[in-house]
Amino acid sequence: MAQSKIKTGWQLAKQTLQFVGNNKKLLILPLCSTLCIIALFSFIIDPLLKIESSGQVNHYAPMIFAVALVFFFVINLLIIFFNAALIACAYQHFQGQKPSLRYGLKTAVNRLPQLFCWTLIATTIGIIIRAIETWIDRWPTLNVVISFLASITWTLATYFVVPVLVIDKTSPIQAIKRSSHTMHKQWGKSLTSNLSLGLFLFVALLVIAVPLMIGISLINGSNGSTLAESRLAGITLVALAILIWIGVSVVYSAARIILCGAIYYFSTTGNAPLHFDGQALSQAFKTKKKGRS
Repeated sequence: MAQSKIKTGWQLAKQTLQFVGNNKKLLILPLCSTLCIIALFSFIIDPLLKIESSGQVNHYAPMIFAVALVFFFVINLLIIFFNAALIACAYQHFQGQKPSLRYGLKTAVNRLPQLFCWTLIATTIGIIIRAIETWIDRWPTLNVVISFLASITWTLATYFVVPVLVIDKTSPIQAIKRSSHTMHKQWGKSLTSNLSLGLFLFVALLVIAVPLMIGISLINGSNGSTLAESRLAGITLVALAILIWIGVSVVYSAARIILCGAIYYFSTTGNAPLHFDGQALSQAFKTKKKGRS
């Protein structure tokens, strides 16, 4: 059983990454999302550092909290918007059409009010979960259990929300219900299909860690006549690690969303998306076993 799950997860991960490799232009969407987030961070970090250096953090605390809420909302909206565009493009390919970035972005723009409302709901739930974690922080064991259960329940229930919003054109509340129903009815509650993608991410992070750690050691350990050369080499390695990290994040993000769309497409149409194996998709989630009566 375990070997079968591993094989299924690897097949889906391989097919998804092949999909990404055959449609490289779709990586522009998660890349735009990543670059927008980096730009937002660079825009907000300087004022925050100035406030911290002035020693007036407590004085500006309410404003910092309000800005943080807006900031995380905008980040979530950017991620969801470009994910929606990617889903629309992926569905074109699933149906044998040539994916169009213009079509994907147009579809996401047309669904922007629903995506905005969904972002508001998702951000609010995220804040509530975080508030619960903070409140029960005095009981570490209970904190871990409740945080895990709350996060995994919400993640599973909303796994298909973006495809539902984009393809089925429903409201966010209806999308949550349909996503939860699809997850429960078709495959139960235990994800297995993302394990191999997660393994891909883990291995990639290990690869990134090598030039990053060497670069940091060169920057910090330089001395004498080799100071300038070592620091330059260290900075180059750190920059290389950051670029690789961005590339890995973009590929992983695209693969994760495309896999989600492929599974939902299969669950609603009964047909395997183009270049995906239907048998592997049907095993993407463990079937929920009925309890004994």
